[in-house]
Amino acid sequence: MTPGARIAFFLHASVPGSRSFPFIWPLLGGIIAIVLVHRRGEPVSFAHALILGARVGGIAAVVSIVLIVPAVLFFLHRVDLVAPVVVTGAATAGVIIACLLVIPVAIIGAAATQPFVRGSVARS
Repeated sequence: MTPGARIAFFLHASVPGSRSFPFIWPLLGGIIAIVLVHRRGEPVSFAHALILGARVGGIAAVVSIVLIVPAVLFFLHRVDLVAPVVVTGAATAGVIIACLLVIPVAIIGAAATQPFVRGSVARS
């Protein structure tokens, strides 16, 4: 296991209650987006940080919805759970809402990182 994978595993494992969807990854995605843009030498304003965080969160939300919703629907049908449409809809809506929560988390990560890279000079 590489050192980066070990650090990522440690960060994931250190999140309280991370047995559910780990919100550390969108947060790190927002932080990394700001750092990468800053390393390219582009100026990073607060508005730019919010937009970058929203983009990263949007990508994470779409990926998680596409991967998690079919798994939930498969599970509901696989266990022979005779679920009314309301229960299936509520389960699906709950998962989608949880997946959409990654957008503000990524925005928070990007916005919290922006003051640290704003005044410093990027290295070439």
